[in-house]
Amino acid sequence: MSEEPSGSVNLQPLILRANRFLGATLVDIEMISFSDLEQASEFLLERLQTKDLSKASLISILQELKVLDENALIRYQVDEHKLGVFDASSVPPVDHPEIKPEVCWATWTVPYDFQEGMWFMASAYYMSKPAREFWEKRLSAPIEWCVSESRQIAQAIGKLSVEA
Repeated sequence: MSEEPSGSVNLQPLILRANRFLGATLVDIEMISFSDLEQASEFLLERLQTKDLSKASLISILQELKVLDENALIRYQVDEHKLGVFDASSVPPVDHPEIKPEVCWATWTVPYDFQEGMWFMASAYYMSKPAREFWEKRLSAPIEWCVSESRQIAQAIGKLSVEA
């Protein structure tokens, strides 16, 4: 991640990689068509220009376009990746210097607990390898992944933003 003049971190490369990988995966598993992905990607680029990271979500855009059933995606992750489902909006934010709202928005992922050297993460973007790898490198500890609805992730990040 590069530094911007103000000292804040430029998350746009991470956001683009995470969303591109997620989109390609959704096409590969036939949750969406390639034309759906192209259309959603255009909207994503427009939203990135607003600098409002809470709007930069391929999943949300695909739902707005009515081409993705997030519940079907969650079922797929439970069945194929053996993930648990977690309501990310149900817990208070974890206080840790590496956990900032902007990086949670960039990856649509929130840490919700840390016990005995292991992080517990809820993600709407588990299917995005760059999102998972970002957190694995950032936290340098084993991670237990769960899937969560994007709406719940947004609520959890909202709580984190208030705390920050």
